[in-house]
Amino acid sequence: MSGQGLADLHHELQLLLGADQIVSFIEAHDKAASGDADRFGNLINYSKDSAYMHARNLLNALTNRYPTEIGPVPASITSELYGKLKDSLERYVMHIKKPRNGRGVSNIRDGRHLNERVPELTAEVRRCWSEWIDATGNQDLKGILAAADESAQRDVSRLRGLMR
Repeated sequence: MSGQGLADLHHELQLLLGADQIVSFIEAHDKAASGDADRFGNLINYSKDSAYMHARNLLNALTNRYPTEIGPVPASITSELYGKLKDSLERYVMHIKKPRNGRGVSNIRDGRHLNERVPELTAEVRRCWSEWIDATGNQDLKGILAAADESAQRDVSRLRGLMR
């Protein structure tokens, strides 16, 4: 296991968890705002795009049996949710599939729009990551998750402090 592999995975997970918490903070703030001038506006979309991208990267690695710098991901880890959302993520967020023209394509899966799925995607990454820990007993992976959680919480606390 290389130290850089651990750092890269930590960074990817930290960015997802931070973006997820920022999305939650902004949505709660905007819901309570009295008017458009008090809302964050497009900042929510920047944060959601970040969460989608990092969730996709992590779920790709965790469910496609890709070798990682920290070690192999067990073949037993799968994600039905990611299977349902992968095309939408690749088309509308990553832009690696057909052009984003919107004709004949919907971002709605199982009655929910992609823009409502950040918490669900984050929970799915956490579930897959935990399965990786359980399958391998790798305590480094557990430490990465704890450190990423702590960092994300610290960053959102700073954001809350700036809003006071």
